[in-house]
Amino acid sequence: MRPQCGIYYYEIEIISKGVDGHIGIGFCWPFSKLNRLPGWEEHSWGYHGDDGHLFSGPSTSKQYGPKFGTGDVIGCGVDFRDRTAFYTKNGVYLGTAFTKVVGDSLYPFVGFKTTGERIKANFGNMEYMFDIKQYIRAERRHTLDTLFSTTQVLPKPMSVKAQIMPSALATAESQDVMNALVLDYLDYYGYENTSNSLKSTILSLKDPLVDKHTSIALPNDKDSADACHRKDIRRSVMIGDMDKVIEQCEAFYPGLWESSPQMLFHIRCQGFVELIRAAQEELESSQHLSYSYDSDSMDTESEETKTPLKRNSSLEREYCEKRRRKDNEDGQSTKPYREKLSSNALDNTCESVSFSSLLKDAMVYGEKLQKHYGTVAVLNPKASQELRTLFSVLAYEDPTKEEAVSFLFDISQKEKLASDLNAAILVLQNQHATPSIERLFAQLTTTISELVLEGSGKAAIIRPHRDCFL
Repeated sequence: MRPQCGIYYYEIEIISKGVDGHIGIGFCWPFSKLNRLPGWEEHSWGYHGDDGHLFSGPSTSKQYGPKFGTGDVIGCGVDFRDRTAFYTKNGVYLGTAFTKVVGDSLYPFVGFKTTGERIKANFGNMEYMFDIKQYIRAERRHTLDTLFSTTQVLPKPMSVKAQIMPSALATAESQDVMNALVLDYLDYYGYENTSNSLKSTILSLKDPLVDKHTSIALPNDKDSADACHRKDIRRSVMIGDMDKVIEQCEAFYPGLWESSPQMLFHIRCQGFVELIRAAQEELESSQHLSYSYDSDSMDTESEETKTPLKRNSSLEREYCEKRRRKDNEDGQSTKPYREKLSSNALDNTCESVSFSSLLKDAMVYGEKLQKHYGTVAVLNPKASQELRTLFSVLAYEDPTKEEAVSFLFDISQKEKLASDLNAAILVLQNQHATPSIERLFAQLTTTISELVLEGSGKAAIIRPHRDCFL
């Protein structure tokens, strides 16, 4: 029964109480004597079935609950938060039994005195009769309520104004800290409009009598421009335009690739993935349009050929938009991609965006990638493995649906790349790689983990990843 459990609980089913029903249920220290019932020796605690009394040492008999015998299920729980213990009978909570339970290492203890006594122990391998999960949830909520209602301690001495109205100033400073954390998070991820809107709201709600003694960081033109640049770069990553990502980073953040060459490698690898994605989308699109044309002009094809393949229209639109933008820059026709393709549906393709040409572009790009990073990959096993996985997509008919490589085409891959790139940009500017609120949460999680390892029952009942995001 380790303190790291927070609340430890087990149940005993009385199969037979024997001759007199002298059965004791409780817990003890590891070196306690086991030749007497629980509670009859020092460092031993027990609830006895023959009289319903509690025992926590020699001559400590105390009335507690009902007697128990054959057919009853008795539960015993130790709450390491406040060093108390409780019992249940047939699923009913009987209340606190012991307080000031000492000992870092306790063990369940069941004692018999007369012949014929038989029990069945349940240490969690079966469903408990008492709803211990709900009990723990309620206790966890109580602990959280206590934490949230605790008066905050200011990190610096209060001013003369604070001594006049400490409550108001403390509240204002606390709100400023929370506002700053949220604004830092929004600015970090490039949510410029939301950040500016929140700042305006904060300023409109400030109390001039109190808030002149507090302050919140306001954006300057440089900060706003930087947030805007990072937002545009994130958008380019999410639509898969890696060439534009590289151009934007070189324009706004010179020196980034020199300080983070691995980041450039990942972006170029994602560029290869986007080319394969475009080729696959083109193949599916051409097959679908081929079906549409043939079904309008011929009535003799089989049911099998009338089944259009599944398409991802959003990715197709993204790609077509990029093609139209590129055509504009090159002075070529801006006729919509779908019109180009439909006008020559008999060929199932448009020469400029055909599957074969797109696949060829991807292969040429892959060859350049291998040539550029081949030497580096030899010295870097991780980069070598990444390249092997990347190029293995060419072995599959539809890599977006193959379990071994489909993760490369998942939206989460680009989300992670965008976040990593954003962090690299901030590090280049001597800023933190993660938002303040995320660092605080990491510190909170680490602190609680360390407290649990040291045996803090109060910390053991808290789950930061779940309790902080209700």
